[in-house]
Amino acid sequence: MTRVLLLLAHRRNRRLLAEWLAPHYQVVVGESAGSLGQPFDLGIVDGPALERLRDAIAARKEREQPILLPFLFVTARRGAGLGTQQLWQTVDEVIATPIEKAELQVRLQVLARMRKLSLDLRTTHEAQLRHMALHDPLTDLPNRYLFSERLEAAVARARADRRSLAVLLLDLDRFNAINESFGHAYGDLLLQAVAARLAACLPRDTLAHFGGDSFAAFLPEFQHLREPVLVAERLLAALSSQPFELVGHTVYATASVGITLFPEDAGHAAALLENADTALYRAKGEGGGTYQFYTPQMKTQVLDRLNLETRLRGAVERGELVLEYQPQVDIASGDIVGFEALARWDEPELGRVAPTRFIPIAEETGLVESIGEWALAAACRQNKAWQQAGLPPLRAAVNVSARQFRHGVEKIVARVLAETGLDPCYLELEITESSLMECAPESMEVLRKLRGLGVQLSIDDFGTGYSAMSYLKRLPVATLKIDRSFVSDIAHDADSVAIVRAIVAVAHSLKLKVIAEGVETVEQLENLRAHGCDEVQGFVVGRPVPAADFAQPLRRRRAEAWDGNRHSSPRSTAA
Repeated sequence: MTRVLLLLAHRRNRRLLAEWLAPHYQVVVGESAGSLGQPFDLGIVDGPALERLRDAIAARKEREQPILLPFLFVTARRGAGLGTQQLWQTVDEVIATPIEKAELQVRLQVLARMRKLSLDLRTTHEAQLRHMALHDPLTDLPNRYLFSERLEAAVARARADRRSLAVLLLDLDRFNAINESFGHAYGDLLLQAVAARLAACLPRDTLAHFGGDSFAAFLPEFQHLREPVLVAERLLAALSSQPFELVGHTVYATASVGITLFPEDAGHAAALLENADTALYRAKGEGGGTYQFYTPQMKTQVLDRLNLETRLRGAVERGELVLEYQPQVDIASGDIVGFEALARWDEPELGRVAPTRFIPIAEETGLVESIGEWALAAACRQNKAWQQAGLPPLRAAVNVSARQFRHGVEKIVARVLAETGLDPCYLELEITESSLMECAPESMEVLRKLRGLGVQLSIDDFGTGYSAMSYLKRLPVATLKIDRSFVSDIAHDADSVAIVRAIVAVAHSLKLKVIAEGVETVEQLENLRAHGCDEVQGFVVGRPVPAADFAQPLRRRRAEAWDGNRHSSPRSTAA
């Protein structure tokens, strides 16, 4: 029942109103400021009481905010209004004496509805605040906090019922590349579209968005191990089965999933999430687009990887990275016409660290930018030094990562060329086909700027991406580099032969040169020669070696050429 506080100095009015209100309201009579401390829903005050209690009423109304605590002001002047701002701060409605019972009931009903509305608004506001605190604002999916609460409760139920439970963590593959290529607004649109597809596969109360490109889900119970596998496959297929249309851009997205099981892997929500993250890390390390179950051995592998990452940071400054040079040979003449500069890491405690171990870490962490800039400068300096020593001029091939390509590589190249004095025609930048596709909207402009500097451009790992011929013919590149996966099978696989022939035919029709990498046997070399490949790179013609070792055959070739010219001169004169 609504509680009404009467603060009336006139006893007759106080007795009359208490009598009228008693059947419908709980009436409380007060005379002092102390009476304002008790709970009530509406107040009725007259002039004399208002003069004494104005500050106390205003303070009580302030404490109730944002809920309205309405006061009805009883005045002897009919037609009196709330003429001052001070009155407005303490009372909300006016009624004149002599008071009519019907009018009083109407005024109180209006004030009661006003208070109820303010209470409802607060309840709604609190519900909205709670929803905002527990849900991701971008996707409206549960956030990490709510997901963890629900997962802990699900684990408790599974433990009590002796059931199995699965936790899945999902990350988008190469999401940073999408953000950097199209902008964060498009990245947000993609995340919303991804959330919608995932929510179509699973109940929303078992799904969450952890922020960034990370999503989580749990399977509250399952009978067979195949069930979480099917869920993971369904989530991956939902994302990769068709592209996302984002306001004029078509974006293809894949994801990686890590899976862990209760009670086999852990007994609490936090440990399960940690294990799923470890498995996710392994799935991403496998190239993405797949899922991995957690195993205890993964912990050690992740720690080893983190240790390697820590050591890699600062390796350039400490002088631990070196370049080795692998020759590129013209098939027809057998001459060395260029070399690829390859980064090698000699870690003081670990020794020589394989590029397959540290390059993926560098790409994930962004260290590839500083390493790439160092490699570019070192290769250009070395090439210039060889030319100044009188060795035959060669083309230096240096790899450029997708991250470098997106972050102003043309400015870095221009600066390095200026600092080293190397003629741009003796520098070739290699960018993989997949990196070009990642940066497709901006690729053409960057390539044009690089070509404008006078450097040569080549597409590395050609044949492994999805570049269309119509796109290829517009690229200002000079060389296609056939991926080693086709070269390794060329001697005994008809499909690889067909692919190599097709690449050579397309390249030559576009007046592009073709070089094959990973050539390890004479049989592979002869097959490539037969199919019209222009140049080769691989162990069959030379392994990657330090600068001093690479220069030796170049010096011998120069000496032989000088000696041959000296002996042929007399014969030319006699003729």
